[in-house]
Amino acid sequence: MMLPADELAAVYEDTTNFDSTQCFHDPAFDDMSVWCDFVVELCRSKKISFRPKILVQIGRFIVTKKSGKFRLTLDARRTNSLSRSSPRTALGGMEA
Repeated sequence: MMLPADELAAVYEDTTNFDSTQCFHDPAFDDMSVWCDFVVELCRSKKISFRPKILVQIGRFIVTKKSGKFRLTLDARRTNSLSRSSPRTALGGMEA
């Protein structure tokens, strides 16, 4: 569930003044040719779409799995800040 309009506006305002050091990204993506190849591959596989305006910037990095395959990881803490916190839930114990 999204934040109320007044809180959401404040988060969007904070996002427009975004400091890229606030989320992690893979240093390999600093190379424009690496970044472009990556985006082209995501487009070809229909994993991403484009918007005319950036609302929130996220970090991105790739980790190697034990199998040798790669996993794309997104640092979406900024995006998550647009949503209300989940209600606390009491979980049952072993004796329940």
